[in-house]
Amino acid sequence: MQKAVRYLRSGQLGHILEIRSGFHHASDLDPNKPINWKRQNKFCGEIGVMGDLGMHTAHVPLRLGWKPKRVYAQLQKIYTERPDGKGGMAPCDTWDNALIHCDVDIAGKEVPMRLETKRLAPGEMNTWYLEVLGTEGGVRYSSKETKTLWHFRRGKEQIWERYDVGMGESAFPVVTGGIFEAGFPDCFQQMLAAFAAEHAGQLGERFGCATPDEAVGSHEIFDAALRSHAEKRAIDL
Repeated sequence: MQKAVRYLRSGQLGHILEIRSGFHHASDLDPNKPINWKRQNKFCGEIGVMGDLGMHTAHVPLRLGWKPKRVYAQLQKIYTERPDGKGGMAPCDTWDNALIHCDVDIAGKEVPMRLETKRLAPGEMNTWYLEVLGTEGGVRYSSKETKTLWHFRRGKEQIWERYDVGMGESAFPVVTGGIFEAGFPDCFQQMLAAFAAEHAGQLGERFGCATPDEAVGSHEIFDAALRSHAEKRAIDL
């Protein structure tokens, strides 16, 4: 994702056509999965899946300044109750899936952006993805292929190029060779380094951890999504 963000910041995409950012998993497809605090409004609040997965989807767009000015949302509740672990059933009243359609102003043009958070997405196992398309290029990343970045370039032929990304693209230098694939411990160390660097005021242009301001910005989007779905209309921010 670091390489993708650097490319997006470079301005090489031309006029941005659309943005898609999402986080999907299939954990709640099983109706016999016991209830927990994330599945009840009285514990996790009304935003449900948006509070569970939403910061993942909003982090990159908000960091790049793509703050929605208008939101229209489609929310789904699939299972209304789940086993309570005591032989009975308990209410399951949070939103399971959310599609949030946004309008964003970028370089003086209105651009459509879709944020997706789903706990009922068949076949998905914590898949975080980002796709941004422009008139001159595009970028696509998914955690399904953690070391793969897809890059589109416009020419006589329309080409999507696949890059294998190693530790050489990490935000902070490491002893691991640049041609080696990053693992979870590597990513965790990068996160700790980003936190320490930001605390010390030395993060610079590197893409760091989500900030409190970005968390607030994400909740403004989710609150608008709740109102949009309830009122069946677009909500201005």
